[in-house]
Amino acid sequence: MKKRSEEEIKKPTRIKGVSITHFFSLKNKAPIRLRSYLELGMALVLEFDSRISTYGSEVFKLLVDNQKFTPDFGAITFDNKQLHIEVHHSELTNQKYLDKIVKFSNFLEERGQTLVFLSEKTLTKTRILNLKMLYRYLEVDPSPYLHILTQLPFSSTLAELTEELKQLMPEPQGPVCHRIAALALIAHSYYWFDDSKPLEQSTPIKKVLIA
Repeated sequence: MKKRSEEEIKKPTRIKGVSITHFFSLKNKAPIRLRSYLELGMALVLEFDSRISTYGSEVFKLLVDNQKFTPDFGAITFDNKQLHIEVHHSELTNQKYLDKIVKFSNFLEERGQTLVFLSEKTLTKTRILNLKMLYRYLEVDPSPYLHILTQLPFSSTLAELTEELKQLMPEPQGPVCHRIAALALIAHSYYWFDDSKPLEQSTPIKKVLIA
């Protein structure tokens, strides 16, 4: 039986000439419609961001001086702050569009809200591919391995972490094999890696210190 995350990204369909990706959000426990690869990347970033309580696509419609603007995402943080997020390809960004972003950013700032603007320079293809790969492991419970977390190395690679888990806990915990456990520890932010580079067996990773 497939887990929900194995079906989280369905093949795009076209609605009124626009390619739509149906993405199942584990954070929201509901599907979200996305209109571009950049939007998919942003949705994945929000899924992994521990500060975000909930988010949605095209949630808030804004109107200033008879000019309309609907940011690609609206999000609420756990400390109840409201974020508006717009993603856009830099090659499609002209001065008129930037003036619009500045105008609505100032409007929201006056109301204690924030407009975040991101392009493919931040949401790189490599970063998105890494997040897509790790997303399925957000459903894996890493708790059976957390009692040995202090015994795991501070600096390692994915392959070395997998071997360390085998040494410390020879018998896999339930259906979770050691490699899956290693990836789950990374997905749940117990280990950090440079996501500007592909996550591979030889990728350096570092343990995240939790206060």
